[in-house]
Amino acid sequence: VARRVLKLPQFLTWCAPRRPTQNSSHSSSLGLLGRGKVQLATGRPKDARDTLDQLLAREPRHVEALVTRARARAALKDAGGAAADFTAAIAASARPEPEYFLERAAALASSVPPDWEAAIQGLDEGLAKLGPGIATLQLAAIDLETKAGRLDAAIARLDRARAGAARQETWLVRRGDLLAMANRPAEAAAAYQAAL
Repeated sequence: VARRVLKLPQFLTWCAPRRPTQNSSHSSSLGLLGRGKVQLATGRPKDARDTLDQLLAREPRHVEALVTRARARAALKDAGGAAADFTAAIAASARPEPEYFLERAAALASSVPPDWEAAIQGLDEGLAKLGPGIATLQLAAIDLETKAGRLDAAIARLDRARAGAARQETWLVRRGDLLAMANRPAEAAAAYQAAL
């Protein structure tokens, strides 16, 4: 089977924004999604967003298009738009990926001012849907609690997360770090000692 190889100028022309026509092969969902992904990967998030807007106008629950547009919006510093697209992708997914919750939390935390509460609640939603054993969601929630200045909440969350862990050393070191940040040196020293 012969394959057509595009040279870079031809490839970039193919990726350029265009108005889809009814007979255009580029107006297909797959074509729009592919073009949007390439545009995002080549540093053109505005073009990617515009291309994916066309696809989502036809298929508003297209999970991959929502996630890709959310990433384009995040690259454009549109935290609210990115969070809304990740929320829509989560709602449209039978079993959403943990990354959707993590990236939505990152978008909310990057807004000005940071929306710590919504970011943390979103991670808790992910833990409720996917199960409490998703360590990446637990760690992200602990980090956000810490960045929000809620050290006691971060410590309590860490204690819940480490309760089911087979190996405690890393969790105990992290607990010691949080206790030290909370100006509780005796408890921090005990946590570090227990990690040995």
